[in-house]
Amino acid sequence: MPISEALIQKNLAAAALTQLNKIAVFPRAAVTNYEAGNFQRDDRVKVRRPKRRQAINLNPRVTPLTLTEGEFFSGDVVLDRLWADGFKTYGSDPTQSLEMYIRETGSQMADGIATPNDIYLYSKFRTHAATTGTVELGMNAPIQIVASLGSGGAFADYNAATHRAAATVLDGINGFENPPENRYAILSTAAKGAFLGDTTLIDGFASALNLASGSLIQTGMPNGLFVDRYGLQTAGSSSVTGQSAKNMLAAAVGGTAVTAAVSASAAAVSGSDPLFTYADEATGSSYKSAGAVQITLTATATTLLSSGGPAVGDIVRLTGSNLPTLFGVILRIIDGATAAPKLVIVPFNAKGVRQPAAAITTSYVVDIPDIPSVNVAYHQEMLLIANRAIREPSAGSGALATTLRSEQTNQVIQIFRGQYDLTTVSEGQAYYMLTGAALSDVRKGVLMLSL
Repeated sequence: MPISEALIQKNLAAAALTQLNKIAVFPRAAVTNYEAGNFQRDDRVKVRRPKRRQAINLNPRVTPLTLTEGEFFSGDVVLDRLWADGFKTYGSDPTQSLEMYIRETGSQMADGIATPNDIYLYSKFRTHAATTGTVELGMNAPIQIVASLGSGGAFADYNAATHRAAATVLDGINGFENPPENRYAILSTAAKGAFLGDTTLIDGFASALNLASGSLIQTGMPNGLFVDRYGLQTAGSSSVTGQSAKNMLAAAVGGTAVTAAVSASAAAVSGSDPLFTYADEATGSSYKSAGAVQITLTATATTLLSSGGPAVGDIVRLTGSNLPTLFGVILRIIDGATAAPKLVIVPFNAKGVRQPAAAITTSYVVDIPDIPSVNVAYHQEMLLIANRAIREPSAGSGALATTLRSEQTNQVIQIFRGQYDLTTVSEGQAYYMLTGAALSDVRKGVLMLSL
């Protein structure tokens, strides 16, 4: 039976939301929030979480217990994305085509939002802002790293060992334990394919007992389908990309240097040096320091490449003969225009274990490598998504409005219809989704590097 005109917009929004919940990856692996009311782009949603406290071994006969107020770490989720697109509908279209119109247009609306929104959400895991002075890391992109490696520090296909290493990092190998449930891993399409092949043999033995494993062998792992592997709900996404290689040093005699040697043993960042700490750790906590290391590079007769060279947020690789390959995200560049530039990173080995400054010697060279896949694993609490509605057209505008929210993901789609054109017997129809995202805790995630 044809759908009545009065229900077209509502059914269209419902069709779009249903499809969006099927194909969007990151919104299904996040803590989402919705609040009724009228909002506009760049409005801010306040969030806060309690700082971690550390109990003491009290001897009340010697020192009484000091009572302090609870401390909180706060931040903002900025509604900085207003996804929008529109269609035209014509009065000459037969009523019988409305059902097909809803199915086809709803699918286009969902696809139009899902891809750029997933790209936007993935960028949150890769973006670091340049800073000065003392920095308290809190609502920042992850800096913990694991990697699939072959010989000589070269990247290899994503495999089960890397997956397990990421789970171990989330378990608290570096001093911060995440809850065991609601953990996710989002892989690039290439990494997902390699991982599927690496785990098929194991799953083959389990398929007789586990229907999901048997289905995985038969159908593979289509993008957007979450499958539980080693405690991580794992899915592939075309939104997950990599890193392009960069030259380290400016042009010198003989050309441009891709790598730079470490000119002095690395120094721990502390005291009067730029200090990186964790925002939600109480003062005096043994876990307060982020373990940042300052690496001085050899750049004789040249400097760091200023245009297209190293930047905050780039992932560097440290390699050396008979030395473990190390990785780190550049948190700060110091004296980049001098012959002794410095990089501040928190170094990790391929298993995701944080390394001390003493582990980095003059036997290492540093480069910004080509990384085909920078996959992400994180606890659901890390990714915060706020969804809101913009103001609907006023009653006197002549436009019709529908606002619909998904109970599953809190995503909101609004459809406004109006502007009838007498010359073409048509009217415009636009849809909108106002959203914003932030990462709650730098330690709730890990980057997983692979081919």
